[in-house]
Amino acid sequence: MSKIYIVETVSMFRMAYAIKADSHEEAQTTFLKTEEPREFGQDHVGETVFTVQEVTEQEYIEQFDCFNEYLVDIDQSRKLSYIMEKNSEG
Repeated sequence: MSKIYIVETVSMFRMAYAIKADSHEEAQTTFLKTEEPREFGQDHVGETVFTVQEVTEQEYIEQFDCFNEYLVDIDQSRKLSYIMEKNSEG
């Protein structure tokens, strides 16, 4: 019988911003002090598995609700439908 595992990952993006400045240092400082910088490009550079943990169905539901507060009111069968099935090769 299959178990439920939560696989957490870290997804990484290379972001690009254009800043007019008089020097490298001024451009970096401007970027760091800008609350909402406007990017002009990005590139997904990878996803790395961070943790894998076995959970019970109840623990899954609790974590689902924590991550998806806006879906707390949907029925449990819909929440369980977000669980991926292992592929036939796995």
